[in-house]
Amino acid sequence: MKSRRMKLGGLLFAILACSLLGGYFSMTNNGESNTRLGAGETLSLVKPVFAQSSSSNITFLEEEAGMSVWVNIDATLNLTKAKSAYKYIEEETSEYIIGAVSLPGYPETEDVHCFIQKDGWIVVYYLRHEPTSKIIDLKYYNSTTGQLTTTKLQIGLEKVVNALGISMTEAQYYNFQYPSADEWMIIIESIETGTEDSFRIMIPSEFTVYEKSWSLYTTAYGVHLFVDGELIGGAHTADGGWAYGVLSQHFLSPDAFHTITVRRSYGFGTQHAAIILIYKEP
Repeated sequence: MKSRRMKLGGLLFAILACSLLGGYFSMTNNGESNTRLGAGETLSLVKPVFAQSSSSNITFLEEEAGMSVWVNIDATLNLTKAKSAYKYIEEETSEYIIGAVSLPGYPETEDVHCFIQKDGWIVVYYLRHEPTSKIIDLKYYNSTTGQLTTTKLQIGLEKVVNALGISMTEAQYYNFQYPSADEWMIIIESIETGTEDSFRIMIPSEFTVYEKSWSLYTTAYGVHLFVDGELIGGAHTADGGWAYGVLSQHFLSPDAFHTITVRRSYGFGTQHAAIILIYKEP
């Protein structure tokens, strides 16, 4: 398949396309939308060139990193300047820096990790045991304008780039935990009226799905996510209004439609829910 190189803005536009239920959808009598994985636009996962060589001195990413965003500035980077972006340094040599970068407005649990190599590579990532959905904060999704303006990884990347005082034109995503995966998709549902909304999704058995995760956001009291009627998780304003997690493998079994429902506690406010899939096309 063709890998897709895109600017950050283009990437987020593609996320929007996925959030509109993937291209193939139809309205059923109960108002649900149906989406079939693989029928609509997806996002490519592209492995950085430096990580494709067994002689690379940063193979630690294969063991440590999960979902990541990366760029190659194609210029020598000033590691001394880069250090100002870090909350703390985990490892430092004359050639690279590894450490944690805090995100404005987020608790320490949401700190991202960052690898900067002097020859121009920057990789911002979460750890491999953390769900892909951790990168998504649905407060940045506007169901009216249809825009998801950023991800947590992008916020971290921009903080590092600003510290370096350089410009950046394009970035790509890759999940080091699943090297065989070549696509990912984000499907977003928002409650427009009433107390709940839902859609249905079917994953063909010829697709290999490596991870299924979820994200929730609310501005008023609480919101909950259900898969085929089973409660998966909830987000509450008292806890920041957002939550995320992993779906167990038995959810969303292949070759059958499954109903994803988002339900709020009260009839007002803004509520969004997302399902994020990491997979390989046949």
